[in-house]
Amino acid sequence: MPEVEVQCPQCKKIGKIYIQEETIESSSRGVVAVLISANRICAHSFIVYIDNNLIARDYYTTDFQIERSSFTQDFPKEKNIYEKDQLDLDLIKLTSS
Repeated sequence: MPEVEVQCPQCKKIGKIYIQEETIESSSRGVVAVLISANRICAHSFIVYIDNNLIARDYYTTDFQIERSSFTQDFPKEKNIYEKDQLDLDLIKLTSS
């Protein structure tokens, strides 16, 4: 897996990322946008555009960051309304005519 050197557009810290060759090859435009999450290279998150020669062509500083919540809640199990014994097939036949 090839590595690409990237630089944070805000603090200019340099780091390396690994990108799959298939990702670059499957790009129809020859450029792939890769999201670098915060704390990967530095404290900032940004997007880097990598060309098919594995060169970082441009950077974009994101205005927001999507984070996964650690909060989980057990929701009650939904009742399956499509179970055969719960459907009134005669009613369905009458309304579909």
